[in-house]
Amino acid sequence: MTILLNNDGHWHEKYLAALAKYLPDRKVVEFGSDFDLAEIEYALIWKHPDGDLLNYPNLKAVFSLGSGTDYLDAHKSLPDAPIFRLIDPNMADDMALYTLYWVVHFQRGMEILLRQQTQKNWQRYPTQLAPDYKVCMLGQGAIGSHIAKVLAQNGFDTFGWSRSPKSVAGVTSTTGDGLDSAE
Repeated sequence: MTILLNNDGHWHEKYLAALAKYLPDRKVVEFGSDFDLAEIEYALIWKHPDGDLLNYPNLKAVFSLGSGTDYLDAHKSLPDAPIFRLIDPNMADDMALYTLYWVVHFQRGMEILLRQQTQKNWQRYPTQLAPDYKVCMLGQGAIGSHIAKVLAQNGFDTFGWSRSPKSVAGVTSTTGDGLDSAE
């Protein structure tokens, strides 16, 4: 079994080290190197070129190394192999903290502070408290529901929309085929 690795050039050394440690008997090749296409049975990918996965006749499964598979949904053609997406709690936490940073940035009007800093002119200005600041999470899958939960835990008035019903602690959720239900 040969594994194809293409993480869009990111962290290949770490992936190669982990694969060598946990799958020492498996051959791993990097996309762009010279290898026999027929050897590839598994593909670990992120932002892989559209159509390339069809070149591997013995491909058994595709593992998306990102938190979603939306980039694969945009591909014109995909192989007849199951596609698995990565659900990594560290990634969910990291994305939740990133989102929380930006929500606080806008809730606190940080752009005003940055402008005042460059002008060396400090003035008080009103800001909303977290419970008075509404945040809407469009999509409450594995990542979106975690982000919504973190926002709610930090006191924000959090609203979530998804296509299918979800129950997230502290989040007012709605569902529907279109965004009309999120109004």
